[in-house]
Amino acid sequence: MSKKLLAIAGCSIIAVVAFGALFAHIFSEEFDTDQKLTLASEWLDEGRWDLASQIAEEVEESIDTETNSRWHYVVGVSKLLPIQNDLDSVENRRTLMDATEHLNTSREIGFPAGLKGKGQYYLGFCRFHIYQWDKAIEALNDAYQSYPQCRSLALQMAFRAQLRKPKPDLEAAAKTLSRWESIPGKSATEQAQITLGHGQLAFKKKQYAESLSWIEKIPPNLPQSSEGRVLQSMCNLELARTETNQDTRKALLASTQITLKKLVFAAETPAEARRQSSYLLGRVFRLQNNLVDAAGALTIVRQQNPSSAEAIAAGLEEAEILTELGQYEESKVTILNLLRGIQDVSLYNDYWMTLDELRSRLVAIGEQLRKRTEFTRSIELAELLASVFQPAYSLRLQAAAFSEWANSVLKSDQTQQSAERLRLFGKAGETFERLAIVEMKSDDYLNIVWSAAENYEKANQIDSANRMLKTYLSYETRSRQPRGLVAIGKNLIGRGDWQASTEPLQRCLDYYPQSPSCYEVRLLLARAKAELDDLDSAIELLSENLWDHDLSPESPIWQDSSIELGTLIFQRGNRLLTSLKNKPPKDWESYSTGLQASHNDLLRGIDQLSQAVAQFPRDPRYFHTRYLLAHSYRLAAEMPKIIAANDSSILDSAKRQQNQKWRKLMESSVDEFRGLLASVQNAAELDSLAPAILRNCYFGEADALLALGRYEDALIAYKNAAGYYVNQPEALEALVQVAECHKKMGRTKEAQKALRQAEQVLLRIPPDHDARFVSSTRGDRRHWQDLLGWMNKQYN
Repeated sequence: MSKKLLAIAGCSIIAVVAFGALFAHIFSEEFDTDQKLTLASEWLDEGRWDLASQIAEEVEESIDTETNSRWHYVVGVSKLLPIQNDLDSVENRRTLMDATEHLNTSREIGFPAGLKGKGQYYLGFCRFHIYQWDKAIEALNDAYQSYPQCRSLALQMAFRAQLRKPKPDLEAAAKTLSRWESIPGKSATEQAQITLGHGQLAFKKKQYAESLSWIEKIPPNLPQSSEGRVLQSMCNLELARTETNQDTRKALLASTQITLKKLVFAAETPAEARRQSSYLLGRVFRLQNNLVDAAGALTIVRQQNPSSAEAIAAGLEEAEILTELGQYEESKVTILNLLRGIQDVSLYNDYWMTLDELRSRLVAIGEQLRKRTEFTRSIELAELLASVFQPAYSLRLQAAAFSEWANSVLKSDQTQQSAERLRLFGKAGETFERLAIVEMKSDDYLNIVWSAAENYEKANQIDSANRMLKTYLSYETRSRQPRGLVAIGKNLIGRGDWQASTEPLQRCLDYYPQSPSCYEVRLLLARAKAELDDLDSAIELLSENLWDHDLSPESPIWQDSSIELGTLIFQRGNRLLTSLKNKPPKDWESYSTGLQASHNDLLRGIDQLSQAVAQFPRDPRYFHTRYLLAHSYRLAAEMPKIIAANDSSILDSAKRQQNQKWRKLMESSVDEFRGLLASVQNAAELDSLAPAILRNCYFGEADALLALGRYEDALIAYKNAAGYYVNQPEALEALVQVAECHKKMGRTKEAQKALRQAEQVLLRIPPDHDARFVSSTRGDRRHWQDLLGWMNKQYN
């Protein structure tokens, strides 16, 4: 053994010395640069790419690389040859890209004499393996003509390229296959490749039965037999996927499983066919719903050669299965390794699936996580995608996750100022805004901007929301401009900035009067005007909504406009009446004119509120609307009462008419208060205003009865109120009025008894009710002590 080692070592030393001498000779003055490169290109034919590469490196500084075609040829082929049998590696594919650039430059300058056909073949080979299909086909077709030694290989690659284009050119592939078949003197291996090609073409046409018949013609003792069995399995998987008969489907999958296992474990199976078989076996297990075995088989494929097309496809399916099984962390790790295997999407091998399909299925995993409320994991997946794919895919998935997460928090926590909800909506808004920047040229740009504004608004970040809406308005078409203006107005209203909100809303009305949004705009603008104390403008806007016959009473905007119009008319009439009652009538003519205007508003309000009460009994504002109706009747009665008492110019008959008018309105007020009281007491659900409305109903009805002189009825009403508010401040008001009713009817003892009862109630009201005295009665506890003492003296 030692002698053999010595012999080998001796030969190695001799070779090194020989090559050293050879290189010394080559780089002597006897060889010019062209001769050196010519020698290098000859060595490439002998497979000595290492020597050729060294020569190219040595001469680089002494040549013009922009014009020397042979140098580019030598460099390109020197890079290609050592990696031609290991093109799954991302690093090697990058080297192949570099080789392609050199060979293409050589072609553009003009391949060296005698090397055109070979150069076109090498260039076609490079472009085939970096998936530049059309350019590969062009170079390979040229090589078929100019490089007879490799015409069969050239046609084989051209044929496969035509099948693998994003939109397969099946007609051209068939012609290439026919040309390939017409080559004379083919070997058995070449004929087997052609037969396999027929099967592949039929498969692409989805003619699976025909494909299977071609596969059966491949002799079993040739390497192409393994490729044929892989294709056979692919056909059976497609047939099983669409088979409706469950028994037939099971049989297909079972036979395919047997075929694939044989391929995986057979020693003669080529490495690529074994890897493909392992991947397909995982798919078979998945179709059999054997998810555990499927995940295991796919894991092996992914780990064996992480950069291969099979590893990427297997990793995706493995991640989908793990997500389906709820193994989210394992799915995340698998996706991370999958993306590491890709590294550079420009070199992605789409043999099993297109890049678009890969992206969409990865995003679908993120969406599935989101649907399962695994929001954090969905966002983590989106961040992983950013390492390989364009930012838009990551940002879109993140933005959707943040928004849905925030809405999920909103459903479980109705607190309007939930810090977590606001944070998440804010993150959604920020992410949508970042997405808008990278998607500015996409058709979806304005929808993304709108989503950013919506989420900022939900986060209470109104300035950011309106900034996005202004961007939206800068690009949106005229017909959709109102949408943005309305949103800005709403945001400002939500912040309580009433004055600022009027500008975009009024602009919408002025510039887009025919827009369907105008009904909502009038409603919003009316609310803003009302808050700014411009009741006249607000009433006019709401009236326009109701007078416009294009708006149906079934519309929520019509409903809101109806109720709010009645409310504002009531407010205007009440405000005017209050101001008149607070000052003496120095000028009776102008004073009575004001009274009439107030009275007219209150009557108009009664009409509007009556319609709203009748039309919308299930509206959440029903009780408040009906209370305003009852109160409007009572306030409307003020004018005839004041005229009858103060207008000395009218006759007694006119005074009687005014008093009758007063009584009729007061009776209507009693009826409305009584009906509303019954409705509130019988309501299953009450809003926050209901307690105040209930109190006002008790006392509104009783006070109206007392004013009408219906003392017995008023007495009953006040007692009902006292009974409802036992040992509460409201009971004091009721008992004092009970005493007043007795006094009106001359029942002094009963009046005194009612006052003593009020004193006892005052003593029983606990201190924690002190705050309610001022909010629900005429004074605080001390005031009531003094008032009851004074009244006792008056009633004795």
